[in-house]
Amino acid sequence: MNESFFLGLIYNASLLLAMVVVFELLTSKMKQRRSSLWKVFAGFVLGGIGLSVMSTNWEMTPGIIFDTRSVLLGITGLFFGWVPTLIALLMTAVYRIYQGGAGIMMGVTVILVSSLLGLIWRSLRKGRVYDLSWFELYVFGLLVHVAMLLCTFLLPVEVRETTQKNIWLPVMMIYPVATLLLGAMMVGRLKKDYIVNELAESEEKYK
Repeated sequence: MNESFFLGLIYNASLLLAMVVVFELLTSKMKQRRSSLWKVFAGFVLGGIGLSVMSTNWEMTPGIIFDTRSVLLGITGLFFGWVPTLIALLMTAVYRIYQGGAGIMMGVTVILVSSLLGLIWRSLRKGRVYDLSWFELYVFGLLVHVAMLLCTFLLPVEVRETTQKNIWLPVMMIYPVATLLLGAMMVGRLKKDYIVNELAESEEKYK
């Protein structure tokens, strides 16, 4: 396993977590309104976070780059729903195409698959994502990143085997854990919102 590649992925994951914390702090009040404006705004902010993470990627070989966009987009689909996810998906896909290189097909497919898996999991839970357990979040992270590794078959034949051999262990060690941590942060935020809403409704009924 390439140590510098491993450390690069850890740095990228930590940057993602830090940026999402800032996002939550800046938008917590606006989020309570659940408006269409909020959904569009969230989509552009999450897309911006995706672009920032992708711009600090780790390039294993020329044109084949890795970052934590799969973590971000999977979590976006799971917790934010269709509108923010679609906006973030389009922004990151266009940027990946702009980056170019031999990994374009894989990169764009990872963006699509990660987003769709998040949306599908959200749909199966009927939107009740505030009570996701750590175990379920970790399993979700494993699923997303097994799918990501399968996308390596879209790489050119001459670099496919080397890439698969070098990335599978660091990806499966770091990415599901990053998904778990980011998801746990979102669950914590949703639980706080849920408790506040319950207290407000109880107070209103009492009055």
